[in-house]
Amino acid sequence: IKWCPAPGCEFAVEFVIGSGNYDICCSCSYNFCWNCTEEAHRPVDCVTVAKWILKNSAESENMNWYFVPSRKISTNPNNVFQNLQSRQKALADLHSMQNEKIVECRRVLKWTYAYGYYLPEHEHAKRQFFEYLQGEAESGLERLHQCAEKELQIYLDAESPMKDFNDFRTKLAGLTRCH
Repeated sequence: IKWCPAPGCEFAVEFVIGSGNYDICCSCSYNFCWNCTEEAHRPVDCVTVAKWILKNSAESENMNWYFVPSRKISTNPNNVFQNLQSRQKALADLHSMQNEKIVECRRVLKWTYAYGYYLPEHEHAKRQFFEYLQGEAESGLERLHQCAEKELQIYLDAESPMKDFNDFRTKLAGLTRCH
């Protein structure tokens, strides 16, 4: 059992031995690494994280570029769907995706830069493959962000239900699945 390292959090967190997952989520919604108590940092190990934090604190680099501000969705009474439950489910799915999936994706992508920075120079094939995967992750995240933030507005602003909303919802869900 450890205290959650989130500022101001007073919760204790229990680690279940044998779970294999060292990224812990506290009741306060803060994700941290059980081993080093830093922010959850998959795919990077704790030693690399410590070196990366030291490097960036020495260089005064800002590591908060990945933060995506959350915004409330207008529930304008003029935007009434025929099926209120479908609308509520869609908004709940959107809220979950915006607040959890995109932030989680940006957090993981952030730590790939630390991983890439410490890849040995002589491992050219590994570096090339890593850079390819990182590029795919960046473009996939941008597609997810575009879909969630921009394309959704069409449906929120609509005066009446749009028949292709389910196609949009399927596309959005598909962008959050692991392939």
